[in-house]
Amino acid sequence: MPSPRGGVIALDRSSNEVIWSHTAHRKYYDVDPVSDDRILITAAERSSDQWYAFIIDWRTNETISRFPVPVDTHDVDKIGKDQFAVADKAAHRAYVYNTSTNSITWEYNFTQDYTPADGGPYETDWTHLNDIDLVSNGSHFLLSPRNFDRVMLVNRSTQEITWELGEQGNYSTLFGQHDPVIINSNPMTVLIGDSRNHRAVEYQYRDGSWDQTWVHYGNLRWPRDVDRLPSGNTIITDTGNDRVVEITPEGDVVWEYTTEGERGFAAPYDVEILRHGDEPRGPAMTDTVDERPDPNSLRHQYRNAIFYLANSANFVLPGWINFREFRFLLAAGGVAGVWITSEMVLYGIRLYRR
Repeated sequence: MPSPRGGVIALDRSSNEVIWSHTAHRKYYDVDPVSDDRILITAAERSSDQWYAFIIDWRTNETISRFPVPVDTHDVDKIGKDQFAVADKAAHRAYVYNTSTNSITWEYNFTQDYTPADGGPYETDWTHLNDIDLVSNGSHFLLSPRNFDRVMLVNRSTQEITWELGEQGNYSTLFGQHDPVIINSNPMTVLIGDSRNHRAVEYQYRDGSWDQTWVHYGNLRWPRDVDRLPSGNTIITDTGNDRVVEITPEGDVVWEYTTEGERGFAAPYDVEILRHGDEPRGPAMTDTVDERPDPNSLRHQYRNAIFYLANSANFVLPGWINFREFRFLLAAGGVAGVWITSEMVLYGIRLYRR
């Protein structure tokens, strides 16, 4: 479980006891188990701005190997012997690096398919590419350019975009997402940390369009990593609340760990359960729960309407206000509006009687 303050910790989930920690570097992002003893992390050196991908034996605290990666790289995945997939946020590209030959063997650059009008500031943080996964038996890469408000599947051979989920500016679908994972390929089902919407969400591709098949709001604040466990439960890195939480399909909390306080860590970025490896692909919610959200229901339309208001207000309200708190502010504002209107009407009646 990494932290921007600089640390990775290993927990005993039965007791929440910290059994190992690593704080040698200045800043950490993604962490992936590559075996029972070894993990792959991306981190920055304390003495410089140089970033590396490290393989560490967490039981012995030994650094097995390392290689340089671009500054502020959020995700590196081991995809084979001496092969690593890199999400190059700085240069707006995804690539595969071979450590034995010290060479890039595959590359996709977002300038191939997108213009400066897409995403964020073109000169500085255009894509904010935060995740790369090798999927479909090695034939495709799943990419997450956060500032494009979408995730996409790129064909490894042709470098063509197979599909996209979301679009820039359509905040009701995705808004500044992190760490998507494909949990089913037939039908295609994607689980995502919808960070700026403060929710975990699952989409399924049916009849030519993406349907929302599950969503969890809870009291999440900027969730970054969301994984479906083999049990059907979902584990969420709730970054803004300094915690990791496991929930049932119905949303009940069955395990929680707070990273702030006496433990000295804040804003967790990623969580993995060692025995399940990198990003376990548990069942889709359509295989777990009996009822799917009805996009035509009044409840669903109400939530979408509130989302549009919340996302519009997000540009002027503090970033710590999440969806639940916005609904409270909206309700409080409604009550205040009714009270003020009532007072004005009564005042008008009193004036009339005079």
